[in-house]
Amino acid sequence: MKLKVLHSYLLRFGHIDSKSSGDFIDNINGKFNIYIAFAESNGDEYTCIFANNKFLLKTNYFDENIDDLAKNLKGFCDNDIAKALIQAGYEENIDGFIDHIDKISYEECDKYLYGTGMDDEPKPTTSVEGYRNSYFVFTGLSSDCNCEIDSETGEVILDNQTYSNLFEFYGCLDEDSESIQGVKII
Repeated sequence: MKLKVLHSYLLRFGHIDSKSSGDFIDNINGKFNIYIAFAESNGDEYTCIFANNKFLLKTNYFDENIDDLAKNLKGFCDNDIAKALIQAGYEENIDGFIDHIDKISYEECDKYLYGTGMDDEPKPTTSVEGYRNSYFVFTGLSSDCNCEIDSETGEVILDNQTYSNLFEFYGCLDEDSESIQGVKII
């Protein structure tokens, strides 16, 4: 079945340690990227996910898939941080950190967090020097997709061109917005 893609997200993850240099883009570990497309057909909504070279089609809401998506970050960070980064990246706010990391509350979020909704929101080309000992998610959102995805294979069709998956499709559309959210490990 062909699904109409409404929105497409790319969640890119990175870790900044004491030896990291460059900017946020330089510190992304592409191995852990998660590609998400929200699609519909006949009034039904679907979440299409491409991660770890696998295509998944889900019929439930995004937040119901966070546990499964966090498995993609195994070996990168612990499960609570993975879930926090995924939710924060998708929602483009700090709620994911507050929902999934016990020591972070609204009252103390400025001590641990940076990014959307915070005063110190970095840009992709911002130096990471002031963000050492942290994990981050760099989100790209494309909202005017005008393409289709095959619900069985994950192939994306745009302007009569077929792409084998969301990874291959990435870059065909401009991102409408970008954001970076991160959590400092203290």
